[in-house]
Amino acid sequence: MATDKAVATAKPPREARVRPSNAGRPAGTAPGVSGSPVVRRVRKYLGEVMIELKKAHWPGKPELIAQTQVVLGLLVAIGVSVAVCDTLLGLVFKGLLRLIGAER
Repeated sequence: MATDKAVATAKPPREARVRPSNAGRPAGTAPGVSGSPVVRRVRKYLGEVMIELKKAHWPGKPELIAQTQVVLGLLVAIGVSVAVCDTLLGLVFKGLLRLIGAER
């Protein structure tokens, strides 16, 4: 027959054991998880960024070359139009200054 002392020292089954408290760990951290809450949030954010980047449509080489040519063509066209407008406005204002006699 078992004594009361023998019953009291028997280990409970593994499922019934009480888990240790979070003593010594920062709030919000689980056992086995390293890093602060900020590090975990950054990792989560970067993981979500990677998922979204995989969803994005990335152009192939021919499409990339065509789009680059369009951008460079527009850049040249806008540059030439700005230069022409600048030259014409400069000539107009020089003419106006000559008319009013304010030319140096």
